[in-house]
Amino acid sequence: MLLFYPADLFSVGFWLSYLAVIAIVSLYPLIYRLIYLPRPFNKVWALLSVSIAAQIGTMPIGLYVFHQFPNYFLLTNLLAIPLAGIILYLAMALFLFNSIGIVGKILGKALALSVKILWQGIHFIENLPGATSTDIYLTFGQMLILYGLFISFILFFVQKNRRFAFYFVALAIVFQLINIEKKISLTIPHRMIVYNIPGHTAINFISPGQNILLVDSSLAQDKNKIRNTILPYWKYAGFDDAGFLVLNRDSVFTTSTFVMKKNLISFFDRKILLLWDGKILENQADWRFPVDLVIICYNPFLKISALQKLFSFRNIILCPSNKPFRNLSLSAQCDSLGLDCYNVSQQGAFIYKVKN
Repeated sequence: MLLFYPADLFSVGFWLSYLAVIAIVSLYPLIYRLIYLPRPFNKVWALLSVSIAAQIGTMPIGLYVFHQFPNYFLLTNLLAIPLAGIILYLAMALFLFNSIGIVGKILGKALALSVKILWQGIHFIENLPGATSTDIYLTFGQMLILYGLFISFILFFVQKNRRFAFYFVALAIVFQLINIEKKISLTIPHRMIVYNIPGHTAINFISPGQNILLVDSSLAQDKNKIRNTILPYWKYAGFDDAGFLVLNRDSVFTTSTFVMKKNLISFFDRKILLLWDGKILENQADWRFPVDLVIICYNPFLKISALQKLFSFRNIILCPSNKPFRNLSLSAQCDSLGLDCYNVSQQGAFIYKVKN
């Protein structure tokens, strides 16, 4: 699969599928042998064992990507696993015998009914009270440590070697230390964040009692995208919902700590230049205006060297609203001039801690 579609290596679905299979193959026999039940109860326990094994294999990456855990996964899989098998066999049979009139119709109706039962059953379970634990946030490192915890626990259980118990305790301590470090970092209340939302510009200015989100007009209308990409961070960090500012050429907005006038933003004692076209280069000045950051968005055609004649700066942030080739060109210009350049599309969200 990877030979034909190498990009699958970066697909969450690819990792979930194969981690589930690896976990089932390796852990199902161990889990199933834990409890002996007579027939027909052993069939139910076999389904539950498969479900538990698959959940162990996929839970860390599921928490990391989706920030939630399905509390009723055992109940769901009691329905989904047998029905998935029935749907698979019916689909194969329909593919083979669809041309045979009455047989194809019967198989088609049976397949449609099976899919409907599966969908309605899952929909019913997910709407039960307490079906999902949400707002669970792991770093990439914590995800890997969680896998390490599972592996060390299982090896200790199988081999009864104290060394694996030591590994388990050590990894648990590291996991908690990372948690503590995250909580401490969130006590720094004044920050600016440039989010990595492909094709858009979203800049967040956060301080106690103030949460301002500066977005482009298309993103401002897409509440689902904001809910899926930005709202989880606000919940995790304990921030209130933001006041929205739509980015345009005549933006003017003022609070006690935030001032925006067209291209220039003042946030506490930091000066930020926001560029979305090259028209600012048409101006003339006898001296260079100092700014702390330059944020470039929406593919402006400009020369960084020409911008340096008007402004004094050392750091440039490239938004994901720029085309990849434009970010590469601007990055190369920054390298040649000895400037620090941060490409949000490649390096992830940019977090600028303004004040401790």
